[in-house]
Amino acid sequence: MLEVWLVLLKSLLIPVLHGAVEAHLKYFICRVESGVVVMVTGFSQKLNILIEQILQHFKRMESLISSDSFETAKASVLQQLYNTFKTAMEFSKYVFIWIKDNI
Repeated sequence: MLEVWLVLLKSLLIPVLHGAVEAHLKYFICRVESGVVVMVTGFSQKLNILIEQILQHFKRMESLISSDSFETAKASVLQQLYNTFKTAMEFSKYVFIWIKDNI
């Protein structure tokens, strides 16, 4: 669920933070075991504005997303998970074949 929320947040931030990205300010948002990490970098006195805009979107997420956009983000995350597991399963099959042939 958190992955879906982060996909939605990142998509909402693209138009809002476009100017900051053009000014070579960078932001990074990811999920970790204990929650969410938000990191902003760049050479500007306006980094505090960047982090404030990100945090405002954190607070207002529920009012900013529609059920259609939620379903789209959920489908995207499920497809990414499927692709990750499918790739891992195919890789393990090749490892098994290699071990069988070489041992």
